[in-house]
Amino acid sequence: MAAAQVVGARTGAQLAMRKGANLIKPLLIGVSLILALRLLTAA
Repeated sequence: MAAAQVVGARTGAQLAMRKGANLIKPLLIGVSLILALRLLTAA
């Protein structure tokens, strides 16, 4: 699991450096919406 975490962290960092805000902003919004929906449906 540690090896997969290292690979994921490196891949994510490289994507963030290459694509920048064009990738990070929509991804952050999408994950936030999914988490909010999960919280609303769990209650």
